[in-house]
Amino acid sequence: MTETKTTYLKATDGHTIPLYLWPLENPRAIVQISHGMAEHAGRYSDFASYLNQQGYAVIAHDHRGHGLSTPEQQLGIFSSDPNIHGWQSVLNDLHLVETHARTLWPNCPLILLGHSMGAQAARSALTWHKVNSDACILSGLNLNPRIELAAALLVTKLESLRIGRTGKSAIIDKLIFGQFNRQFKPNRTTFDWLSRDDNQVDDYVGDTYCGFRCSNELWNEFLAAMMAMNTKNAISNIDRNLPIFLIGGDQDPATANSKGILKLYDAMTGVGMKRVSKKIWENSRHEIINELNAADVYQSISGWIESQVVDLTT
Repeated sequence: MTETKTTYLKATDGHTIPLYLWPLENPRAIVQISHGMAEHAGRYSDFASYLNQQGYAVIAHDHRGHGLSTPEQQLGIFSSDPNIHGWQSVLNDLHLVETHARTLWPNCPLILLGHSMGAQAARSALTWHKVNSDACILSGLNLNPRIELAAALLVTKLESLRIGRTGKSAIIDKLIFGQFNRQFKPNRTTFDWLSRDDNQVDDYVGDTYCGFRCSNELWNEFLAAMMAMNTKNAISNIDRNLPIFLIGGDQDPATANSKGILKLYDAMTGVGMKRVSKKIWENSRHEIINELNAADVYQSISGWIESQVVDLTT
């Protein structure tokens, strides 16, 4: 396995961004990883090592309120300062890391790979032109109905009034993640919905930086961002020639068992996006790179990246 190099970047607002590097001297491309909610970039080490073997340098960072970006008691809070818009800061950090990656490896194609919340961040950054990726992979990304998002936002706003913007609601946690896990009763853990691989789930459960409750502030900003993106105008704002690969599992409750991925594919192609493709793995749950069939997922992702690198460099 390639050794992970950890360093830090300073954001314009003074925030310290933990940065993870799996470098190569002369990579064929750069893969920038945007991790999901209630996890951290260090979990992608095995996948990054595999990508190194295929000739790709990998860079990732911990989002605000995640991993090494914050003290343990502040996990799940984008910002405790009400004057700082956490979601916009997340997008700005993505841009800063992208810029840093292009400085480290100039003239290399850069593929942005986002998972779950990190895929929503990637999509949001592409929508509002916060990043300049050459291609994008979006994993476990749903196109939620706006009425569903509006109802969830109402709950988070009520919970903010009840326990404060940085409060962490057991009600929200149960409504969302409890519902996800209900699909796999009888449950072995509260995170069975992530993967069929018990070892991967146990590693997640045992990781201090995984599985924590997120704040009302985080949920409010995240859901509002999803509302803003789930319109025809927002979808059509993404570069129509950008190569995008939508991937996920057909047993992922976070995407309505892949129905949300297929809806997003239809929405993107429906506004004239010309280079969108998709792949759904049977029986796979939310974290497809940590599934029992991870080797096949790795190969498919690498194969898609290879095809984009060929197109971008010839």
